Amino acid sequence: MQSWNPDKLYKRGELVKIRYDMYMSVLPTRGEHPEHHPIRWRKIQYDRFKNFDPMRLYFLGKVVEHEGQYYISRGINVPSSSGSLDRPHRWLEFTHPGLFYDIPDYDHRSDQMDTLVGIDNNHNGIRDDYEEAIIFSGLPESIKPYALAAGRAYGGLIESATDDFQATPANARAVLERLMIAEACKREMQELHQGTTWQETSYFNTLDRIEAKYKLQNMLVKVMDDQEVPYPEDATCNALSAL
Repeated sequence: MQSWNPDKLYKRGELVKIRYDMYMSVLPTRGEHPEHHPIRWRKIQYDRFKNFDPMRLYFLGKVVEHEGQYYISRGINVPSSSGSLDRPHRWLEFTHPGLFYDIPDYDHRSDQMDTLVGIDNNHNGIRDDYEEAIIFSGLPESIKPYALAAGRAYGGLIESATDDFQATPANARAVLERLMIAEACKREMQELHQGTTWQETSYFNTLDRIEAKYKLQNMLVKVMDDQEVPYPEDATCNALSAL
């Protein structure tokens, strides 16, 4: 899918993306930003799809699902059968991560974005910008659930810097064990996918977070009186998913 180009002339029924949102042109347009011109552009509500039903009226931008595939109506359609979905001038087949994931909705310009803890607006224990980066990354789909689960382990480390964390040996060990499980699963995925896996730098993505990572790990080791945490060997990705 192409990003919106202000210099291009778009005909009715063309699809573009702005960041992770999709828009379809309602009228011919050039240079009119999709976010600011709702008469010219229609935002695609990809998470509000319905099962395809022939002999019904579908307006431009309507999303339907049929046999596991997703389509956007490119105009006003009253299809006689599912065969009409194969007509590209009437329907546009597409896919989008938002069909399969709960994409966090947050203010990318918020002052909280670059704080140590960051933002978790959907309250799933994964910082929103990391979650978004993984969902829209080029990682194989089989890796993404583990990468997201690893975000909870990384978040547990950052939470050890907050006042709510009780620095006991048991709590310190729990945080470090989760980090070890995440690392072991990351390496397992790397072996299974010819070197492809997620990177911790997607989570520890500012100087403050990088510095905090190492200092907090050292702090937790000292809380444990330098006891070793054994490296996990078996079913590490299953264990990571259960965190």
